[in-house]
Amino acid sequence: MRRFFYKYTLLKSLDKAWVFNIILFLVFAITRFSPSMNVDVRHRQFIVSYSPEDETYAKRLLVVLDKEIAVFENFFNTKLEGIFTIEIPASQTDYNTSAGSNIPEWSNALYMPSQRRMILKKPEWFSSEENFEQVISHELSHLFFHQKYGHSAIPLWFNEGLAEYLSDKRIEMPEGVIIANAIFTRKIIPLMNIDSLLLFNSGRARLAYLESLTAIQFLESIISSRGNEWDEFMEMVNQAGFEITLKSFTTYDQVDFEIFWYRWLSEKYKWFIILNWENLIWIFMTIVLLGALYAVRYRNKKTLEDWENDESLQLEPEDQVNIDINIDNPNY
Repeated sequence: MRRFFYKYTLLKSLDKAWVFNIILFLVFAITRFSPSMNVDVRHRQFIVSYSPEDETYAKRLLVVLDKEIAVFENFFNTKLEGIFTIEIPASQTDYNTSAGSNIPEWSNALYMPSQRRMILKKPEWFSSEENFEQVISHELSHLFFHQKYGHSAIPLWFNEGLAEYLSDKRIEMPEGVIIANAIFTRKIIPLMNIDSLLLFNSGRARLAYLESLTAIQFLESIISSRGNEWDEFMEMVNQAGFEITLKSFTTYDQVDFEIFWYRWLSEKYKWFIILNWENLIWIFMTIVLLGALYAVRYRNKKTLEDWENDESLQLEPEDQVNIDINIDNPNY
């Protein structure tokens, strides 16, 4: 009986040790191989979700929210309603999973109106050289745009152009060259075709964003030249629709607007073609060639002048002899 008790006690101790080891292993596996738990922070009307190692990006996000929310509320003349979620995924795989299969690889962020949800890539994953804060502002523009206009029939170039405009994007020399190349190679995307943006490759998408921004700039130039303001335009879009508003403020329908926009675009950016690296190389080579031709021509001209001078010097002694003969011999 005592032997049985010892065996039972020993087995029980072994069972406890075995269970303890299993629990210890599971805790280690979970902490070592599983992604860290996300931190959820409530800020204004947003729930910001991020992993602890991305706290720096989360802080930068909160700064943008504090700075830009009032700007967007004023521009769109609307207040945020309800709660929105902003996520900074811990990995690219998590981003792709959250974004879904229909989102192209070149996207750096997206806003899902039906879910009231924004997903941001970390800057080191960006497919292009963009500013993290500008990407946030771009998506905030989409958020306010969808809250203001819902599912109204508004072309995508207007939505994307406003997002670029309100995120303070600028067209510098590299962007101007892209536009100029598209003009000269006849690859400008019709504004209506930008509705298919998600099907574009990265290069075509970049051109589409640039075109959308320039269309907004062209529209702004017309609005301001007629003594109107953006807030008047935006409010009429909400009341009467985009097509009627565009006609009222510009006298153009969408087809005519695109025609005049293209003319404006060509005049403004066609000269950027000379700044293309390939064109600069050809220009440099042409200058070198012309310089070489001029140098050869100048050298040949100089050589001919030297020959003529040599011949004149060779003739002078003979002429002197003839003169002497005529003087010494008058009967000659």
